[in-house]
Amino acid sequence: MKDQALQPRLHEAVGLVVHYLHRLKKLCQGRAESAEWIFEKGESWAFFCLAWIFAGLTLYGWTIGWWRAPLQGFYSAVKTPFLIEVTLSATAVANWMMASLLGATFTLRQSLVLQLMGYAVLVTILLSLAPVSLFLDWAAPSSLGKQALLGQALITLYQVIVIAGAGLAAHFRLFHLLRRLCPGEWTARIVLLAWLAENLLLGSNLSWYLRPFIGNPNIPVEFYCDKAFVVGSFYGDLTEKFSRLAH
Repeated sequence: MKDQALQPRLHEAVGLVVHYLHRLKKLCQGRAESAEWIFEKGESWAFFCLAWIFAGLTLYGWTIGWWRAPLQGFYSAVKTPFLIEVTLSATAVANWMMASLLGATFTLRQSLVLQLMGYAVLVTILLSLAPVSLFLDWAAPSSLGKQALLGQALITLYQVIVIAGAGLAAHFRLFHLLRRLCPGEWTARIVLLAWLAENLLLGSNLSWYLRPFIGNPNIPVEFYCDKAFVVGSFYGDLTEKFSRLAH
């Protein structure tokens, strides 16, 4: 009897997930109807986006750290979704206030749903590139070989370019929604650029403080670097990796 009672609920849940996956496809395609989902009552769409972000970043995070060691892959799988959640939590209110000052009329809840939709697009792009990330982990110089630091530099620069590129693409997809929610196109452009700058700057610095994600081949695998707040910076380390590849 219990199984019979659970079956309709299970079918309903599966149907809802399939429906939201179709929504995600339309969102990535930039369909005009996507803007209407921000005003829906209920939290199921927002929770789906949050679950998609968490699950997708867990999987992609594993591909980031797997080059160094399977354990580093596990650590990165744990920390990558946490990084995005912290970034979203830190910028949600500031992004809404900034948009409101620029003339946008959506509420804090609607702004949060909009940002979740943007991150859902980001994760979809990263998941599509996960096989490439795994191939590079396999093809790059081994973390146990003489050219381990070259391999680390290659993996680091690839991940920075891919994640930044996916973030840019996701924000520009949001532009199609912002144009329908802001009083004018120039307002939508300014809101987009402000959100993009804030998310990129905060996300890059948080990734430095929460490192390692890829892992240094010259030291044991670790979950967290205890010198994260006192040694170096994200941009300094990135410059060093470029220099290593150039020479």
